[in-house]
Amino acid sequence: MKKLMTFKTILLSLSVTLILSGCKKEAKDETVTIVPAPVATPMVIGDWELYKLEKQELILSSQNGQMVQSMEWRDNTPPSPQHLTLTFFQDKTFKDYYAGVLTGQGQWEGVSDNETQYNFTFTGSSWSPLQETYTAQFYCDNTMSVKWRLAPPAGNHDFQDAEWYVVYYYKTPGTVPCDDLVDYYVN
Repeated sequence: MKKLMTFKTILLSLSVTLILSGCKKEAKDETVTIVPAPVATPMVIGDWELYKLEKQELILSSQNGQMVQSMEWRDNTPPSPQHLTLTFFQDKTFKDYYAGVLTGQGQWEGVSDNETQYNFTFTGSSWSPLQETYTAQFYCDNTMSVKWRLAPPAGNHDFQDAEWYVVYYYKTPGTVPCDDLVDYYVN
């Protein structure tokens, strides 16, 4: 019986050895591949059309028979505002158009991590001689504004040394601006 047990043990050991020798060890690939995070398209890319223009102006009014000067925001939106358009391209350039005619161009860059502000600079021309870089502020995916300084109205008045501004409001063509998120100067 002892021989039988030894024979069974040898047979079992031989079987296990044969089974294990028949198994192939797969080579494990330890190469680590780093996949960069997908780059989101900046929200400024594409076509933008003007829908509202607000500007600070010198206002003369009469109070108690005397002329009073004031500086006020006015809605100066032209009758066909969509004739003024901007197009921003993936290569960080942009073009400024009036009624489809190129009137200016330049470079743009992002200035915030959350991609709600972009600076752009004209090459060769600009909207204002007082401004080199313009900042586009986004309110939602399809609405942005650009506020910039302009020269004050000429003449001798109390606000000659104040900073005067204009704000252009743009939306993507065919959309409705998110007015509830924009804090307009003129309602």
